[in-house]
Amino acid sequence: MMYWRLLDCLSAKSQSLSLATIKDNALVAAVGANKDVEVRKLLEDNANAASNTPFFGEPLATAASSGSLPMVDLLLTYWDWETFEHLAGLRLMNAIEVAASTGHNCVLVKLLNYKDRIARSTYDDAVIRMTRSSHAASVELLLDCRRADLTLAAKKEFWFRLLRTAAECNQQALLQAILPNAQSDIGEASLVTAMDDACLENHGQTFKIIMSHLSITDPTPYADSLFWAARYNDIDVMKRILSFLQHDKRALLLALAGAASARASEAVLFLLGVAGISLIIEDVPKRFTDIARLLLPNAFNYVATQPAEPPSLSTYVEKLRAATKAGSLSDVITVSQSMKAHHPTDSLVRISSAFSDAAKAKRLDVLVFLCENWTPHLVTSCVKSPAVAQIFMNFGWDIRETDQGSRYPRLGSFVHDEHFCRWLLVKGASADARAEFDVTAVSVAVCRASVSTIRLLLERSSGGTQHGQLLHFAMQRLGEDSLEVVELLLNLGCPVDSIWFQNDERSWLEWGQGEAGTALFSAAEQGRDDIVAYLLSRDADATIVSNRDRSALDVAESKQRSRVVQLLTR
Repeated sequence: MMYWRLLDCLSAKSQSLSLATIKDNALVAAVGANKDVEVRKLLEDNANAASNTPFFGEPLATAASSGSLPMVDLLLTYWDWETFEHLAGLRLMNAIEVAASTGHNCVLVKLLNYKDRIARSTYDDAVIRMTRSSHAASVELLLDCRRADLTLAAKKEFWFRLLRTAAECNQQALLQAILPNAQSDIGEASLVTAMDDACLENHGQTFKIIMSHLSITDPTPYADSLFWAARYNDIDVMKRILSFLQHDKRALLLALAGAASARASEAVLFLLGVAGISLIIEDVPKRFTDIARLLLPNAFNYVATQPAEPPSLSTYVEKLRAATKAGSLSDVITVSQSMKAHHPTDSLVRISSAFSDAAKAKRLDVLVFLCENWTPHLVTSCVKSPAVAQIFMNFGWDIRETDQGSRYPRLGSFVHDEHFCRWLLVKGASADARAEFDVTAVSVAVCRASVSTIRLLLERSSGGTQHGQLLHFAMQRLGEDSLEVVELLLNLGCPVDSIWFQNDERSWLEWGQGEAGTALFSAAEQGRDDIVAYLLSRDADATIVSNRDRSALDVAESKQRSRVVQLLTR
């Protein structure tokens, strides 16, 4: 009777669903209605307790949300750990997350008994999501239950990621709880990055918590924090850093670069006052070069002389690069003035390396000076922090564009860093932007970014999964979460049977010269048994042939993928 009631709720199009899918939907509906007799009947009739249904969600998460421990026990009794092991662990983690967020502690404790069946990446992603959702108490519980990392590198990666998320989201209590232990695992350089995240989001108190654990006295690591504090005119943060660094002139210049980038006259006035220079607000210079002139007057007092043989341009470039790498704005100014006097032609190609050096080393004051006094040379690969990106944007760099010779938009270069990527989206980056070919930042992300970054970009995408050849790029993804990404894309409507780039003529001319087939074809060729089985369970058509007239079975046989051949010939 349950099946027919469910069928009445489905559209005419949905009635083409397989009986197994209908059973799974009915199971979730019965769980939600707390009909334990119906649930047991469906489970005995091979409904999948570990399913993810297109209409009603997941059975276990539904039971967890209601706090029904008997229902959770019943579902776990029939749990399928074998068919798609990673996805079964994902469903369990989703239920844990629901139980934690709804405060059903008995259910949570029960589910955590199975935590070792959950992939590490899945568990860690949930911890990060809950941190972002401000469930600090639940996060601490999950951290207590978290398995030990297999390597020191893995341990550092997780705690660094958690620390940055807590800093970005202003989770002060969580930071105070985890910092004493995490500090020794991740090192001071990672703490500085988290501090930069706090300053970028203008979280002054969070900044103070992190800085209290730092002992570095070199101004360079504080460059981004000084830049953002000055840009936001956060006098308290600027005072704290400058006092800690004993009012180092390099620190002042880094902060002034941030203030000048936002035309923050009050911040400039404060910083000049720290340097002993008194002005009224109306007289505050707008350009950083003019501000630097007040602090470094001797550097600007260059008198051009004409030696018998002036140094070559190459010699000047070497000197300029050396001064840039050393972070000596005074020397950069002196060399730059002398260079322009003896070689007045703006040789951008020759000095472009100095721009790259300044950007990569986060010599923000030097970078702003170079941009103001030479033709800016803005290379995406040199953008290593949001502060550098902000300076580049101030001088014409557009995150929505594509660099010459690149196959994907600039945002694709930053998908490895979710925090940076999130900020760039706020600054106007588009998840849907494409270059000459049908490749977007989401395409790059599904190939090699974290699942959380993929979800972020898909949430910000207006084109959804219909562009960017997403399922095909997912076939290039390696790691235990590959199947999770494939499921995510299919659940969002990504076409399962499209042929690589066939729906985009320009891209097809460039990319379709090799053998191009469906995602099932690629998975069969690679011998990825789990993905082949999953695509078949999602009704992938195994009869579709590649542009060389070969089917998935043909390529599996030619590559001697015996397990794939078995799956395709069932």
